Amino acid sequence: MFRDAMKHLVLLLWSCLFACCLAWGDGEIRRLEFPNADFEEGRTGWEIPPNGGLEQVDARHGVSAKLVVGDPKAEAVYITHKIPVEPGMRYQAQCEIRPGGVEVAEGRMPSVGACLIVEWADVNRKWLASGVYSKEVWGSGDWTKVVCKDLRAPAGAGYAVIFLALRGKGTAWFDNVEFFVQEESVVKTAPADGALLTTNAPCLEWLPPTGVDTYEVELSRQADFPV
Repeated sequence: MFRDAMKHLVLLLWSCLFACCLAWGDGEIRRLEFPNADFEEGRTGWEIPPNGGLEQVDARHGVSAKLVVGDPKAEAVYITHKIPVEPGMRYQAQCEIRPGGVEVAEGRMPSVGACLIVEWADVNRKWLASGVYSKEVWGSGDWTKVVCKDLRAPAGAGYAVIFLALRGKGTAWFDNVEFFVQEESVVKTAPADGALLTTNAPCLEWLPPTGVDTYEVELSRQADFPV
């Protein structure tokens, strides 16, 4: 009887362990550092066209990137940067935009004003897939934070391509670009938390993550094991 009781206790502990270590849902959002995100090192890392540049708009922001577009059919409308990523991982990007007389003007693509766009390139830095647009910023005004959420890097991705865009006419300043990785964990559906198991090799069930074709699940005896 004592041996059976101890066996049930061990299995119960294993059940609790799995409940802790298999807990997909949103996990920690961690900022990824990349060179010259705030433009304080000049043009380093950024592709800035002839109608773009760097300018100190106010003391709080220091040096900011600037785009001036009069004719979007003839002039460049993007400042870009490539950030290394891993296929299948979820990311988020954000920046601040200050518009100066941004108006609708059709170019080679539909006019979306000043905004942040994130797309994907392969490991050879060639364009791979489209991505997400932030909200559009128009007119004139103070700094506005814009965000691109739920960015799932597709298979074959090697880089996220950051586009600081002015698809229209006017002037836009960009600053404080940030890029984050959204860590994920598994949502276990069976066995139930605290269930009394009768085997030391239980069948584990979980909800599959969305937006991916394949994935890996890691198990550990420790609930705080590194991902």
